[in-house]
Amino acid sequence: MLRRINKVDYILIGKIVNIHGIKGEVKVYPYTDDIHNLSKIKEFYLDNNRKEKYIVESARVHKNMLIVKIKDLSDPDEALRLKNKDIFIPKENLEKLDEGTYYVFELIGLEVLDMDGNKIGTLNDVQSCSANDVYEIVTLDNKKIYLPAIKDVIKKVDIAGRKMYFELKENRPHGTPENPFSQYHISDVKRAFQIPVHWHDELEIIYVKQGKLHVTISGENYIGSPKDTFVVSPGSLHFMGSPTGDADYYTFLFPLEYISFQTDDLMEKSILSPLKRGRLMISPQINDTAADICERLIEINAQISGKNAENTDAANIEAQFETKITLIKFIQKMWSNNLILENGTNGTNTIEKEMITYIRQNYTREISLKEFGAQFHLSEKYISRYFKEHFHITLSQYINHLRLEHARQLLEESAASVTEVAMCSGYQNVSYFIRSFKKMYGVSPLKYRKASCII
Repeated sequence: MLRRINKVDYILIGKIVNIHGIKGEVKVYPYTDDIHNLSKIKEFYLDNNRKEKYIVESARVHKNMLIVKIKDLSDPDEALRLKNKDIFIPKENLEKLDEGTYYVFELIGLEVLDMDGNKIGTLNDVQSCSANDVYEIVTLDNKKIYLPAIKDVIKKVDIAGRKMYFELKENRPHGTPENPFSQYHISDVKRAFQIPVHWHDELEIIYVKQGKLHVTISGENYIGSPKDTFVVSPGSLHFMGSPTGDADYYTFLFPLEYISFQTDDLMEKSILSPLKRGRLMISPQINDTAADICERLIEINAQISGKNAENTDAANIEAQFETKITLIKFIQKMWSNNLILENGTNGTNTIEKEMITYIRQNYTREISLKEFGAQFHLSEKYISRYFKEHFHITLSQYINHLRLEHARQLLEESAASVTEVAMCSGYQNVSYFIRSFKKMYGVSPLKYRKASCII
């Protein structure tokens, strides 16, 4: 994506960073996602001087740089005088982009809204990074927030309508359209850990297989022992962890629509629909009441996920039958044991969600206690204590977790260098980033990338 300049008649496409060889060629650092488009340029201008046109004799891509031979320039010393000069081309010379890709000057000024249609602010600037761009948003109360330009966050861009839509719930997808049921297994961590506070629209069942698991749901704290089960209703803030790392547990996530019959029958009207809307909730702590059901879910998933399992549509359909039947039995058991309750708060946790949303919007830059306190009209001392009391983790620890998760994703999905990954994730000190990453994941960023075998 190209950077913006004040004059949209000319577009900034890169910078001359050095000479290349002895023939007067120059090395250009590109400000675009598609460097190969730049190899087609025929002319350009330097800095803010639009009077002198430079004709491109040839241009080629070399190691993520553009090597340009300028017509009538063959002296390396003369070429060196162009070092650190910005390169501009006329707007009308821009290549037509693929659908879903935009130039920055098209994005500047877009109205930014959440997925409910509430206006948040205006897109003011784009900060370029080789891994992903970052959108600077000026809010309605004249504050700045930052959104990573990734599909998990930016849901829709409407250039014609001058609008951009974003979503900041948990970004991790759960399941697929063909199978919206997900199972996750955490074990053998061997060190203290905490999954930071988050929420999602799915119902979540947490089953402790071995060890001790500390769970917090909507501000209430619990300690789970083997065979204990916890339930997180849709939209409820929750987090979990282990101070010793000995916990072995499963989580099962699914939208309630997965087991709905899509009718107006009594079960739908009395239980399933109120659960979806938040009028009802399942008791967060149900001890060992559902241990047999959770074990059955593990068994079903093992059958279909085993190395020798027959991965066919027929086998998957059979597994879905068994899964849905088991989940309906789970709801039935909760109902029979009076564990489906009225939800007086609707699980909203409004202030806490606003805090988490603000952090997720801004974690790629420095967030101070002073700024955070000012945002929520609370003192620095109180905000620090409030965050620790409600989320069992300090503000800085939570920010660091988000940054490391973002870095881990970049290492898996991009070819960005470790330095670039650090900078794009909010770290200004690369050494500190490497130490933090190794402490969290047990290996250095480079070793993690190598082990992921994705790039």
